[in-house]
Parts: sequence; structure tokens; C-alpha cells
Amino acid sequence: SPGPSVSPGPSVSPGTRPAAGPGPSPATSCPVLRAAGTGPALTSVVAGRTSAPDATTVVLVNATGGAEAYAEAMGVAPFAAAHGAPVLLTGTTSVPDVVARDIVDRKVTTAWIVGSTASVGPAVEQRLRSLGVTTVRRVTGGDRWSTAAELALGAATGPRSGAASHEAFLVPGDPGQQLDVASAAATAAATGRPLLLTGRAGVPAVTLNALRSLKVTSVTVVGSPAVVPEQTLTALRGAGVTTWKRVVGPTRWATATAVAAAAGPGLPVDRVVLTSGLVAGPELLLASAQGRPLLLTTATGLPGPTAAWLAGHRTATVTVVAPPGLVQTAVLVAAQTTRRPVR
Repeated sequence: SPGPSVSPGPSVSPGTRPAAGPGPSPATSCPVLRAAGTGPALTSVVAGRTSAPDATTVVLVNATGGAEAYAEAMGVAPFAAAHGAPVLLTGTTSVPDVVARDIVDRKVTTAWIVGSTASVGPAVEQRLRSLGVTTVRRVTGGDRWSTAAELALGAATGPRSGAASHEAFLVPGDPGQQLDVASAAATAAATGRPLLLTGRAGVPAVTLNALRSLKVTSVTVVGSPAVVPEQTLTALRGAGVTTWKRVVGPTRWATATAVAAAAGPGLPVDRVVLTSGLVAGPELLLASAQGRPLLLTTATGLPGPTAAWLAGHRTATVTVVAPPGLVQTAVLVAAQTTRRPVR
């Protein structure tokens, strides 16, 4: 739902520093911080100021407009990273006041809308233009599978896309798999790899076509054989994919760390993002769009795999994208004592 009409500012827990407003990344200041507001829209503004403080291009998604709108938005992270843009939340027919204010403050010139007009209606486009946005574009394929393909193709032409690696993440697009998608989307964004959707019934034609267009030869499949059956993967050969590997852990916490590990030495770990692994809500999507590895936590303490990852990697900053109701201050304290600081 739309956030309150107030100036952007995060929910601050003891021992943390606010992460709002333009300026250098908090990764240079406070080792553990919370990027969250009093509602999802405000959280998107605060998280956006953390990941892309000076961007004049933004990406808008609807994470509260129903299951299909949310599913269409879940693959947005690599696209946003390739365009150097934060992900902000909008409604179906209106832009929350706090998001509108951030757009004006940023002097945004280009806005990308992700999703069909059923998810984000024409009224939002009109509102963006009234706020001074000169270029408004939409990325959609009509459903989650096609939209993910369009996002992957759009990311490849973004100003920060870099050289093609010929590697991609393939994740389950069926309902109930948002945690796996978020972990893969975050790592894909951090490493400049496309993210595409598959499912129990097989690899969709739009996904295979995107793999061909992107000249992908190696795929990392995130998810168990129950959600991505091994027999369906043979279709990848017809799209030019010569090798694939599966990444899955015994728990959701372990899968998130396994996805980060699968990225290899090219994964930037200067900043790590934490969010709740218990709720697949807007915060999960926003956390995945931070452009850094995403780890999952409970409300009150760090799961074993998450704590082990933090202890084993030198990080300058841990950013918690979740309000205190989802991730309590005790988790921030645990991250502070567990993390292995950069020397």
C-alpha cells in the first residue's frame, strides 16, 4: 500500500545510522544499517537512496497489486542494475506521495515501468510526466515469463550492462518460489547476468528465445528438482546452452548462501543485504534490487548458513532491508558481531 506522505527517512534501530537522502553510499560509513521506512513505498525510497543515491533514472514496479503483479516484478533487479537505477514502488493507478517526492528530488528524467497495464495503469504514466519525467517507458511481456524475458533483454542493452558473460540464472516462476527468485535476482544483478524463468511444466518458449538472443551457453538453475524437473532442462540444448548446474540447499537460508557462492570470485561482497526469509513481500523484492548478495534471516536471529557466510567473507557493510516488525534489532546486533570486517 502507498507509504505515508512524509519526508524520506528510514526506521532506525539502536546502533544504526539513517540511510536516507542523496550522498555517498552508507557502505563507507556504518557497518550495519537498516534501510526501511514506515511502509513499503517509503522503504523503496530509502533502499533506493542506499543503492543508487544520485540516479536520475528509476524503475517502478507494483509489489502490492496482487500475485501476478508481484511475479512480474520479481526479476527486475538485473535490469535496474544495468540501468543504474533504484527500484521504487507504485500502485496500480497512483504513485505514492513519498515516491513522487523522491522522483522530484532526484530530478528524474527517465522512468521505466515494469509490468502490464493491469499491474501499473496509464494513470501512473501520466503522473510521472506531470512530475517532470520526460521519458517514460514500459517493460512487459503480458505475463511473468515473458516480462522476465523482456527484462533480461533490456538489461543487456543498459548503460551499465558490461560485456556479455554468456551465463544466466534460471529460476522457477511458479507460485511459492519467491525466495529462490530473489536470491538469484540479487546475485544476477551483482554480477551482470540475466535472470529468466522456468517451471515445473518445462522451459517456456519465451525463455528459450531469450537464451538464444543473449547467446547464453551456461546456466545456473536455482531450485530443487521438484520445482525445476531435471528432464525439462534438456530443452536448453536447443537454445544453445551447453552446460548447466543446479544450486539448491537443504533450507531456504542455505539456498541463499549457495546462490551467492555459485557466482564465483566475481561477486562483489563489499556490501551484503539481509532481509526476512519468512515473508515474500515488497521488502524481499526491494532487497534483491540492491545489487549485492542477498542473505535471508529470521525475525530474531541469524540462521546458521547466514551467520557462517558473514563470518567467512570480508564485508564493509551489511544493509538490512526490512522494518523492525520483520527483522528485529537483535539481528542487526548479531550481524555486527558476526561479520568479518574489511581490514
